[in-house]
Amino acid sequence: MLIPEEGSPEVCIHEASSWPPVVSPPPDPPKHTGGSHPEVISLETGKLKKDSLTSALTSRRSPKEMKPVEGLAAGELGPFLEWSLGSRAEKRMYPSAGSRYPNRIFISIRHVDGLSPGLYEYLPDEHSLIPGGGSGNLAPALVQPDLDFNFCLVIAADLPAAAQGYGFRGYRFTLMEAGHMVQNLQLAARAMDWDAAPVGGFLDRPATEALGLKGKGLSPLYLVPVGVASE
Repeated sequence: MLIPEEGSPEVCIHEASSWPPVVSPPPDPPKHTGGSHPEVISLETGKLKKDSLTSALTSRRSPKEMKPVEGLAAGELGPFLEWSLGSRAEKRMYPSAGSRYPNRIFISIRHVDGLSPGLYEYLPDEHSLIPGGGSGNLAPALVQPDLDFNFCLVIAADLPAAAQGYGFRGYRFTLMEAGHMVQNLQLAARAMDWDAAPVGGFLDRPATEALGLKGKGLSPLYLVPVGVASE
């Protein structure tokens, strides 16, 4: 078993994010809404194709090779996002430290009937999409050549917002939250007869540029292409 050396980056990060300090009481979490945006796209609500948690858990997989689902429509994207990352009864589908939800959700659309290809941001509390500020071309960021997809979700952390409530420990909380989110995405994908491939190994700079996030305090944590396994 490898034992990290004292002063190594992983040890320093863990120690720096240990308790304390904590900001108490934390300020109100930031709100991200469509507001008066002229291009808000309201998504449909509905049920997933399958409602068996056991089936979703046992069939969950992380494919190394993926192809687009034929005929995937915007009407299916709505329920998928609603049950994985959305909000019902004023409560999100995943936990977040202090209910702050510092992670933002972007979607690069390739093949979804009814939606133009490009970058969007998903607003869980409004269950809607707004156009993003970047190209959405994630190909330069992916190092997995066999992943083609209908759409790719990107979870990006608002690190300054996370630190407002919990100091450097907020960084830990963004990682935990991202894990909860991606597990939901994988289970909801299987309930739709799709696959979701969680990708933590990607090129950060091209991903940041594709999302138009440079200089905005948002850091991509996770890429999640969605399609169907072709292995």
